Amino acid sequence: LFFAVEITHDANFQIKEQKVVVDELSNLKKNRKVYIQQRNSNIFFLADRGQTLSSCKSKLTPLIAKVKLKM
Repeated sequence: LFFAVEITHDANFQIKEQKVVVDELSNLKKNRKVYIQQRNSNIFFLADRGQTLSSCKSKLTPLIAKVKLKM
């Protein structure tokens, strides 16, 4: 039971984090630049805002489904 609660808590944290990212990307002005961080590195690359937004939204959907299954 404790393990399930911990997983749900972690998933809820990730959902909140992704929602903030999606909201921030949605509210950016069109002329703003977006950079994504290379995994396990301190290197950032220029990215397309629309593509980054859709990628973040696609990460959010399975997280929400995962939490709903646990409840």
